[in-house]
Amino acid sequence: MNVFKNLLLDRAEDRRLVFLLGLCQIMSWGSTYYSFTVLVGPMRAEMGWSLEQVTTPFSAALVVAALVSPLFGKRMDTVGSKGLMVLGYALAAIAFVLWSRVSSYLAYWMAWLLMALAMKGVLLQPVFALLVKRLGPQAKKAVTSLTLFTAVSASIFVPFSERIISAFGWRTALLILGSLHVLCLAIVVWAVPQGVQCAGNTTPGKRVGWNRSVLTAAARNPRVWGVVALMSLSGFISTALAVHLIPLLTAKGYAVQTVASAFALSGAVQVALRIALIHFDKRYSIRALGIVSGLTQLGATIALWLCANDNVALLVLFMALWGATGSLSLIVGALATAEFLGTDGYATVQGAMALPISIVRAAAPSVLAFVSMLGASHEVLPPVLCAVAAVAAIAYMSLARVRLADKPVEAAT
Repeated sequence: MNVFKNLLLDRAEDRRLVFLLGLCQIMSWGSTYYSFTVLVGPMRAEMGWSLEQVTTPFSAALVVAALVSPLFGKRMDTVGSKGLMVLGYALAAIAFVLWSRVSSYLAYWMAWLLMALAMKGVLLQPVFALLVKRLGPQAKKAVTSLTLFTAVSASIFVPFSERIISAFGWRTALLILGSLHVLCLAIVVWAVPQGVQCAGNTTPGKRVGWNRSVLTAAARNPRVWGVVALMSLSGFISTALAVHLIPLLTAKGYAVQTVASAFALSGAVQVALRIALIHFDKRYSIRALGIVSGLTQLGATIALWLCANDNVALLVLFMALWGATGSLSLIVGALATAEFLGTDGYATVQGAMALPISIVRAAAPSVLAFVSMLGASHEVLPPVLCAVAAVAAIAYMSLARVRLADKPVEAAT
């Protein structure tokens, strides 16, 4: 019973809020991100577009979302997350309707540019900002609990999207996916508190201005730069593997069915690790978690490099380490700045950090495709990814160990 209680937040209203936001995140990630891979084939078949034509607006949307992150972050710190979440879900619903009716490539681009703005309101950035501001010391448990929901989003929405596309066609499937954002909009309007929430410092609903010096403090803090380096290079590796992993492993002699089965292990590791992190949330720091994340990522890329000749043990090791890295890096990226700087200006700093991180992530597939072309084989990719992981781990560990003379910025009152 005590173990179960350790997994829960103290207040019932906070537990309800995290649960409802988690459901919204399952639908948000599943519809805007994970369903895309299933939609590509039917769209190409009907529209006659190449793979590059279908995927380029999606990649461009990620870049546009990164470019507006600083503006959205500042807005969250001054008026709270609720308004941006409402706007995001409304825009997402409209974007899905426009996408379902596209008859030209220009219209497809317009739908995805609108989706780019929607993503900033429906994915994790405003939710993390809300929880960190509202819960203070308990934000670590709340954020980790929320990521349990995102961990299962792909496993729910990939088969769900396949079924509704098979049953109704891709255009009607898009309308169904868009309707989920209307449901999320209703949940946010009902469940999310208005205004900026600061645990222990303000009354609910009171506005809290962002501290203009917080970006200066962040820029002068070497630990923050360590997080930027770790998150940027980790994002580079994860995005590259999302595109190139299956071709790489099949080139190494693994059957597609074996790889697909191994993916289940990665998901199981993520869920188990996140439950453990929730239970032991008071026994570790985010700074230490970042070091572990960098080392597990390095171990994963080494295991991938060594994978050969259908060696299942090495594949299992890689998938386990890769799953662990995914869990750890997500939590480090969400909470490191709050630990290093305090919660004042949290969303502003997160928004500024998202710009370089997202640009590096978006560039990964093209960069690795070029490297693969130069080497005339996917075999050149593992050592490159190994080098990137080593740089990420060394950069973070070096910068995270720097002693700071200044105290963290305190939460605004």
